Amino acid sequence: MRYWSEVPHLSRERTQRLLDGLIAAEEPTRYFVVEREGAVVGTCGNHHGTEVGFMLARGQWGQGIM
Repeated sequence: MRYWSEVPHLSRERTQRLLDGLIAAEEPTRYFVVEREGAVVGTCGNHHGTEVGFMLARGQWGQGIM
């Protein structure tokens, strides 16, 4: 996870906690999901008003999505 604000998650549970926190946050969400052919393949957004970034499933890399 190049240029990320933390190390890669070692478990699905860690990722689930992150997602649960985003969903429960009181401030407006600045993230959205990226879908392709009916499946969620990533996310994009603005983090704390200072960072713009994305995560994309490895199988989708190199296809001009981002």
